[in-house]
Amino acid sequence: MRFSTYDSTCQIAQEIAEKIQQRNQYERRGEKTSKLTVTIRTLLQNLKEKIAL
Repeated sequence: MRFSTYDSTCQIAQEIAEKIQQRNQYERRGEKTSKLTVTIRTLLQNLKEKIAL
């Protein structure tokens, strides 16, 4: 894995963590989380593909 690939992989992982935290806050307030859940799933798929390289 090249350094730039490592950086982008870490960035995706950080974004996933932030979105999960945001989704959890929405759930506590009773707000809809479906859009965030879809975004998280997409980011997880991107992360999986980056790791597989």
